[in-house]
Parts: sequence; C-alpha cells; structure tokens
Amino acid sequence: MKRAIKIILGVAVVFVLFIVTVCSVVVTGMSSQVKAFDTTPVDVSKVADGVYEGHSETDLVKVGVRVTVAEGKIADIEILKHECGKGKPAEDMLPDMIKENSVEVDAISEATFSSAVIKDAIRKALRNGERYYSMIDLTDKCGENEDMTLYELFEEWLDSALCQDVQDDVIAFNFNLYEDAGSKWSIEIVGTLSFDENDEDWACDEVTDFNTRENPLQWQEDTSWEDVLSKAEDMIIKYLETGKYAYKLKHADAVACGFVDGSLEIVYKR
Repeated sequence: MKRAIKIILGVAVVFVLFIVTVCSVVVTGMSSQVKAFDTTPVDVSKVADGVYEGHSETDLVKVGVRVTVAEGKIADIEILKHECGKGKPAEDMLPDMIKENSVEVDAISEATFSSAVIKDAIRKALRNGERYYSMIDLTDKCGENEDMTLYELFEEWLDSALCQDVQDDVIAFNFNLYEDAGSKWSIEIVGTLSFDENDEDWACDEVTDFNTRENPLQWQEDTSWEDVLSKAEDMIIKYLETGKYAYKLKHADAVACGFVDGSLEIVYKR
C-alpha cells in the first residue's frame, strides 16, 4: 500500500513539474514576443482622418482592431478579433485610449499579455494612417523639390506604399500611369488577384491600391507619353534591383506598368 502511494505521489510530482515547466516555457516565449514589439509612441495628430485596421499576435494571443481617427484624434476603437484565454479584461483600456488620445495608457494588471498585444495592433493601425499622411506630404512636394531626382521621389513614394503588409491574395502588381492636364503625370500601384500574360484584363482584377489612388506620385514635365512610359519602366527596374521592399514585388508572379488606356509592359516575371 505504501509503495503504491509513493508511486502515485511520484507521478503527481512529475506531472506538476511538467506543467510548471511548460507554463514557464510558454510565458518566457510570450515575454520574448512582446519585447520584440515596436513600442514607439504614435503621434495621433500626424495620422490622417480615416479608418485603419491593425493586427498583432503571439503564440497565445491574437488581436485584430479597427481604429477610427477624426480631426487628429482617436474617435473609436473596435475589437475585430481577440483570442486571449483570460485576457478579455485588457479591452477595458480602450475608453482610456480614446479619452487620452494615446495608445500609451496603463495596462490591465490581470491581462498584461493581452494588453501588450492590443496596444501593438492599435499602434500598427495608426501607423498605417501615418504612412497615408506621409504620402500626402510627398505628393505635395513632387515636382517642387529640386534637390530630389524623380527616381528618389519614386523610391520614397513606393517605400511608403509597400511598407504596409501586402495581402496574401495579391498575385501581381501593376503601375498605372496617367496623363493629367498641364503636362502633369501621375503613377499609382495596384495589387491584383490574377495574372495572365495573354490577357491584359488581369490588371483590372484589383484587390488593393495601397492608398496610392488617392495619393499617386505626381510630377510635371513637358515630354511625350512614350518618354514617361520609358522612365517609369526604368524606375521600376531600378527599384526591383535596389529598392527596400523589392522582395515584396519579386514575390509576385509579375510586375507591369502602362497607361490606363494603353497596353501593358511586363517589367518583371517570376
């Protein structure tokens, strides 16, 4: 009998030690993931008015949010997804964020991990708006900043567009060119759901324009459309070779460019 009790106690001790070890490993892993978050505060006053989504996750906590910004202030925060175990109380931070117009409010002590992941998702959402604001500024200075070459403007503009996450269903990219009044030209980038080298209608199968339809790169130049198309091709090829986010473009099946009322030129095909 005593022997049986000892065996049971031994098994119980091993089981408890196993559970403690597993929990310790999980907590350590979660702590490392949270420490890797970019906790740089976001200046909401520099975020353009609009509705932005952000997502963040660790091994045990997954969060999706939708943030509304109006007149430089956080107007609303909606939780789209919060897989959190017992971390639900972390959502109590949201009214304080709206009141303080800041993500940097006190975390909920009984839900520290969920608090951190929610904050990260909201920061990411706001940074999407911050990028949108940066592209507006860049558009305003296009054609006015003589210290920057057209390619440097193109590179900065494209970095602003591609620094956001590219949707998994984007199969190809197309750079749309426009001829505006007064010798002005503009370019936007779209991601598409399909690619067919024999049917140019694939470029109309758009899934995202990376906010560039409202914020295209614009410049003024007294030249022909053929010259603009050639320059656009050269800039795209150069970016594919040296650009910060060239790997995102190269991950697609193809990259093309062309005027919206003309034919497409394939500049890259995987």
